[in-house]
Amino acid sequence: MTTQLNWTPLCQTQGNGATAIEAYGPVPNGSQVSITAASAWNPTGASSNAVVDVFIVPSGESEGDPTHVDRVSVPPGAALPLANAINHKLVGGGSIWLVTNGATVTISGAVAS
Repeated sequence: MTTQLNWTPLCQTQGNGATAIEAYGPVPNGSQVSITAASAWNPTGASSNAVVDVFIVPSGESEGDPTHVDRVSVPPGAALPLANAINHKLVGGGSIWLVTNGATVTISGAVAS
């Protein structure tokens, strides 16, 4: 069986407030995903820092402390890496959840199937 590897943007989510949303997933059964780049941008005109939370959620679980992998506070007009999200892997049923609180989050990676 040949494995197909595709480099792709996984998600780009803009300012969803303080509620966690599923930004990518669930990963199809038989596929694997590796996060290779992740960053958060807070618009120049923002009135305050945007706190961004990233959750890597396995199948059957939910976002919360056990699945929380990164938190950054992004000042207005700045972009910061989500360094703790990079190199995380997802398998079938897994997903990426985000709280962006005004920032735009962009995550890219590789999908193998």
